[in-house]
Amino acid sequence: VWVGTWISLLIGLTVVLLSSCIGGVLGMVSGLAGGITDTIIMRVGDIILSFPGILLAIALASFFNLGMLSLILVLTIPNWVGCARIVRGEVLKYKQKEFILAAKTYNASFLRIIFRYLLPLVIPLIIVQASLDIAGVILAESGLNFLGIGLDPAIPTLGQLIEAGREHMFDRPRLIVAPGVVLFSIIIALNFIGEGLGKKISHQDTKTPRHEERHINHRRTDKCAERWSEGPSEGPRAAGCLGGKNSHRSPGEVRKKRG
Repeated sequence: VWVGTWISLLIGLTVVLLSSCIGGVLGMVSGLAGGITDTIIMRVGDIILSFPGILLAIALASFFNLGMLSLILVLTIPNWVGCARIVRGEVLKYKQKEFILAAKTYNASFLRIIFRYLLPLVIPLIIVQASLDIAGVILAESGLNFLGIGLDPAIPTLGQLIEAGREHMFDRPRLIVAPGVVLFSIIIALNFIGEGLGKKISHQDTKTPRHEERHINHRRTDKCAERWSEGPSEGPRAAGCLGGKNSHRSPGEVRKKRG
């Protein structure tokens, strides 16, 4: 049972890692590029989602020989779409933010905007989605092996163990109960982890992103400097730059005093 658990977890982690990478990149490209690129990627995803996941996996498995790499590929193809759609929606939310527009103004390349500015913002969502997907991937892998179209029967996985114990369901029920309980426990645990990460990420969505906060601070500093040039009191006070014990001093005087 433990060997089958490790093999099922290995397959599930590999499939989720590949699908998260593919879906994350395609989602960011689709959301940032827009136009025909966005249309093509999303329509391909819609076509994949139009088929039930397990039926599509069964259909794809019929074109490949039994093996771990083939099974990983079969499970990855229908699994990247969900991550891509979530990442695309998040990118569309940040696409018109000031720090993205400022990066475009300074002629930042398309890849730099994706990997330097957008990737740190969507990684938490990708992690949450991956933690929720891995349970479904392990269940799908077990279902394919149970139907006999997954791995070779000589490779023990939870699905293979359940299928092998089906013939001894009444005389030796532990052969089917043990892998079934392990599979159930893994799925429940992964769902709880995914929900916990989702709640934690949802509380952080209200915070200002680091790039945007830096851009706002630079803009506030420039505004305060411009107001100080208008006068020592009225201009800065109107801009909201005064306050505290240093409210009567200019920015240069405050820095000189601290030095």
